[in-house]
Amino acid sequence: METLPFDTDLDRVAERLNRLPYAQPKLAAQWLAEGVHASHRAELKPAQRQKLLGLYAGAADTLCRAAELVLMREELTLSKDAQIVASRTHRALAELLHGTLLCLAAQLQKRGWFERDQHKAELLREALRRARALLGWARQYYLPLPKSYWQDVHGLYRTAHARGWLDEGARGETPLAVYREILLLGLTDTRGLPPERIRQLRDALPALADAMRLLPLDGPLEGGRGAYLVDTLADTPPCFMAIAPRDGRAAWLRIDLLDSLAVLAAHEEALKAAPRRPDADDAALELLETLAQAWLQPQRRRHPRDAAYGEVGVVSQLAAICRHLDPADGTEPPPAPCTLGVVNQSPIGLMLRGKPEGHGLRAGDLLLINDGGSLLGLFFVRWLTLLPDSAEVECGVERVALQARAVRAMPSIARSGEPFAPALLIPGNPRQGIGERLLMGGRAFGRLREFRLVDGGTERLIRVTRLVSQSPHYQLMEFRASEDF
Repeated sequence: METLPFDTDLDRVAERLNRLPYAQPKLAAQWLAEGVHASHRAELKPAQRQKLLGLYAGAADTLCRAAELVLMREELTLSKDAQIVASRTHRALAELLHGTLLCLAAQLQKRGWFERDQHKAELLREALRRARALLGWARQYYLPLPKSYWQDVHGLYRTAHARGWLDEGARGETPLAVYREILLLGLTDTRGLPPERIRQLRDALPALADAMRLLPLDGPLEGGRGAYLVDTLADTPPCFMAIAPRDGRAAWLRIDLLDSLAVLAAHEEALKAAPRRPDADDAALELLETLAQAWLQPQRRRHPRDAAYGEVGVVSQLAAICRHLDPADGTEPPPAPCTLGVVNQSPIGLMLRGKPEGHGLRAGDLLLINDGGSLLGLFFVRWLTLLPDSAEVECGVERVALQARAVRAMPSIARSGEPFAPALLIPGNPRQGIGERLLMGGRAFGRLREFRLVDGGTERLIRVTRLVSQSPHYQLMEFRASEDF
């Protein structure tokens, strides 16, 4: 592949960056990453390096916009090109952050009567902005962060605090404001959110982070409920802790989310009071509820993980699973399962790794998993990670049913001509007081909502009584016969 020749002349660099093939972000990202990486090894004065990085930063912003347009049209785990675009853009952003940190370190070492702090403070703000861009990209496309990312970010905060620069800059772009955004996104586990929800979160982040308070940890946690804490000397994101650490060496900070939660509640009330836009409002409300629950009651590991080996067959998404369970019902042949490796297991789920050949794998997706022809059950994808520079993914899946059969369902009150939708019926267990359950795509649940259910050629009327479980794409609902009401 042709590479972008490295140059230190600012005019020539600007011209070459303007001519990068942004319409082909796979190439543009590769060339930009190589150019920034080459600049790390060049002998440059700090001021010239800073100007050069400014040109690369502008090109990176253009690249991200172009890459996002391409990735919004692709299913990430189905398209090798989409994975390459996401990974190469990720690398370009990482190289740019690394170069900015090197430039800042050189500038901070300069001493003298005529040395001014203005350029240093601006470079530190730029480093935090680059760190924010890298984290946002990694979260958006399920990519891991480079090693030492959090240590570098916390180091920037400590430097700004020590030099009195925390509140310097435009509103919303001060080192403290950007650091709070990074922390808030860092403590929010986005691996289980679909891409459109992550975009909504990133758009809402500035207002939510502005309401967040960052306080020194100077004693035990109040109320015994725990809190999100930040160890600014470690290479770790904010973590939820039930009790205050006894580590006296670390500069711990406490994150107060009460005002951010109040902002979420105000947004929720405003959405409920405004004229209804069903799809958009439901998605926004679901995101607000997800964030509030995650921040108030962070998920903790409930079951031990045991190392496991072997391979399983996986079919993803409801329509394909229905064809697989009932090949005779439908015009398309059932898809062949893809093979994924098992990394570990718990009583309720598995961690899988591999290439989902021919099957899209989204956060919140539904999987049918077989082990050597033996059905392991239906699973929701609870989190997803894309391995960089690879077509492999890792995902954590949670079992929601041991067995199911393909059916068709539709609301009893529907538009004329609306077809039946594919669905899955999960048998109940009367001895344990568990009724039959229906799994459908979208957001079909409404208490006592009535559905027409076609099961093996027989149609009956049912009413859903309880929402058992859900993911961003599906709902599992318990139901009873309409005649019981």
